[in-house]
Amino acid sequence: MQRFSLFVIIIVLLLAAALRIIGLSWLPSGLSDPEITDITIAWAMRQGEVASFYRVNDTDGGREGLYPLVQAITGSVSGTGSLNLRILSVWCGLVSVALMYALGKRLFGTFAGLIAAATLTVTFWPVLLSRLAMHETLLLPIACAALLALSHALNLKRVIEPDQPSTRAYMALGVTAAALAYTHWTGLVMVPFAVCYVAFLIFTRHPISRRVLNAGTFSFVIALILGIPYLTFTLRAFRLSGFYSLWATRPESLGGLVGSTINTLLAVVVRGDPSVAHNLAAQPLLGLLSLALFVMGLIVAIDQRRAANMAFVLMSLVFGLLPSMWSRTAPDFSNMVMAIPAIMLLVGLGAQWIVETLFQQPAPMRSAQVMLITLLIIGVSGYATQRALFTQWPYQRGVMKQYRSTLGYLAAWLDRNTDDVTTAICTFNLDDSPRSISDPTLLRLMMHRDSSNLRFSDCLTGMVLTRGGDTQRIAFADPDGAAAVSPVLKDWLQEAQDVPIPGLPENSVVQINVKDQLANVLGQVTMGSVSWAPDAAGTSAEAKLPVRMGYNLTFEGYLIVPSKQFKVGDIITLITYWRVDGQQEPDLQFFAHLSRDPETDPIRQNDILRVEATTLQDRDIVIQVIPFAPLPPTFPDGDYRISVGAYRKDTGERFPVYDQDVPRGNRLFLDSIQVQR
Repeated sequence: MQRFSLFVIIIVLLLAAALRIIGLSWLPSGLSDPEITDITIAWAMRQGEVASFYRVNDTDGGREGLYPLVQAITGSVSGTGSLNLRILSVWCGLVSVALMYALGKRLFGTFAGLIAAATLTVTFWPVLLSRLAMHETLLLPIACAALLALSHALNLKRVIEPDQPSTRAYMALGVTAAALAYTHWTGLVMVPFAVCYVAFLIFTRHPISRRVLNAGTFSFVIALILGIPYLTFTLRAFRLSGFYSLWATRPESLGGLVGSTINTLLAVVVRGDPSVAHNLAAQPLLGLLSLALFVMGLIVAIDQRRAANMAFVLMSLVFGLLPSMWSRTAPDFSNMVMAIPAIMLLVGLGAQWIVETLFQQPAPMRSAQVMLITLLIIGVSGYATQRALFTQWPYQRGVMKQYRSTLGYLAAWLDRNTDDVTTAICTFNLDDSPRSISDPTLLRLMMHRDSSNLRFSDCLTGMVLTRGGDTQRIAFADPDGAAAVSPVLKDWLQEAQDVPIPGLPENSVVQINVKDQLANVLGQVTMGSVSWAPDAAGTSAEAKLPVRMGYNLTFEGYLIVPSKQFKVGDIITLITYWRVDGQQEPDLQFFAHLSRDPETDPIRQNDILRVEATTLQDRDIVIQVIPFAPLPPTFPDGDYRISVGAYRKDTGERFPVYDQDVPRGNRLFLDSIQVQR
């Protein structure tokens, strides 16, 4: 039957691979905030910023650095794209299943190991976790490896054997214990668990070798040496450390501790994590069949609690659930990862006890009928999980928002689309910052193909018409983006045609061709009056549109709306048209100054560019709407001039303005306006 058991575990691993790999590039569609945080840290590591912890937008502490480090290494080989970013998680999930089988087989027997591995394979949260690019995915295989290393170190199988300790096992235990701390703050429970379990073996007089304590010191020294950067960083920046996270999430009172303990236990068996990012309709961690086997295994383990293997799984369950019990927040499956190995082991133990009771034989692997029934149960459970994962979970309210699924579906469609039509993305999130990542960066992260045909603007004050108004698509990164388009810019979308995108609502992507309309508009705006700056060298004062500027930029013309006469309280709106003649500076910025005297400082100004400059290419037209603040009641009557230009935001260097090939200063003056009370 050994060959048959090998066949079954191969089937389990293949099923695990299928549930974790199929549709990996589009499910989940998009990236959640925790994934973005870890990916951002991985980018920083690739730039040489290696640390034990990283500052993130979280009041409960920083972020451990081991997962981003591994992600940075694998990402340097695989590249970007949703599939490549999450392939590490798939590997972690599959390794976890294999380690779970090895651990279950060692502690309770082959059949229990198979059931434990199979349950891990088809349980919804571990499956989803294996598809997410977040640091908890690395925690599970390291936790399984640490438990397996501890069992080898203590010569623990179904019973404790008083054999000589293995140096390799203790070394692996020290390494995995340190790795857990570097992965997630909940991994800190591994060391106290190991200490308490060894103390249990000593006090209950199990036949362990006296050399175990010496070898245990060896493991502790290895963990301590590897943990020196961790401890040093903790002393230097305690508020970023895992110890601070443990402290910051503490319950506010004894009643709160009791409540969180009850909620944690209920999360396993009754109602689970309420977050749609982790769960399907707040379902418990275990399904009905797994729950029944878990309860049976728990009863058996408690009944035989003095046995070394039973105490091992019970204590690992308690210590694994402690972080969630300690947390004041709602039940969070992310804080229960350390308990998953023990939960799966108890499911396997319950199944083995039932089979041994029914068949009245200590080795149920001799029965082919049992294995066939097991395969049937695995198949049914796998079908239920794939149905929940692929047809139910993605369509829960809130999933699209949690994972920025609009960008995810758009990235998947752009990857599949092979035409040469450009796509201008309208997004309100244009700029990267230390605390957030922009939609352009996110979309490039999710895509597997070249993104040179993409442009980005907010469509509130800025829009890009590509290739002189030729056929292009307009896509909205926000579900309400189409309704929020500025009325000034909405005219360009009047003849837009819907482009159906799987997963996105109607008119999320539209196609336009405004070549003729743009030619007419540019013909009108180039008739506007414009003059050189008074301080610019030259004889003539009047300029003729369009005017060439430095850095591959041309000022095509402008409109002042609603008129050239304004009253106090009015908003002056300037619409400018710029032609791109080549690659642009990444820190490009436009300015518009309102002044009464061109020789003096402006009274009002607005420096703005709501377009990502790095994506602009030859013949693109940038329409930038530049509003001025409402004119206050004390604003004096009279004639005013508006000057415009461009500059580099990082250096403040203004672009030169050319009269043919002769420089004429660095700004242009437009037609005058009048302000009257």
